[in-house]
Amino acid sequence: MTPISRALVFGFLFTFLLFGCASKPPIIQFETITVRVPVSQPCAQDVGPAPTWPDTRETILAAANVGERIKLLLQGISEREQRLNDVEAAYAGCDVIASP
Repeated sequence: MTPISRALVFGFLFTFLLFGCASKPPIIQFETITVRVPVSQPCAQDVGPAPTWPDTRETILAAANVGERIKLLLQGISEREQRLNDVEAAYAGCDVIASP
């Protein structure tokens, strides 16, 4: 390869590299987006103190017969279901997460 042809090859290569640098840069656009982040709200519901349940171990063992024990167990289940309904109703508004 002669020095003139080598110079032409490098000249063309340099020219093509300059053409690559002469292209328009990408347009950068900024856009403001509002992002809503959920914020938990404090919940101070008072459901009262926990009741004394009728079906504790001591009361069941102290029951006179099996019928009394079953009656205590069923009464305890009923009271726990009612307490659960009361607590769920009191805290129903606490599950809502408000956005600022």
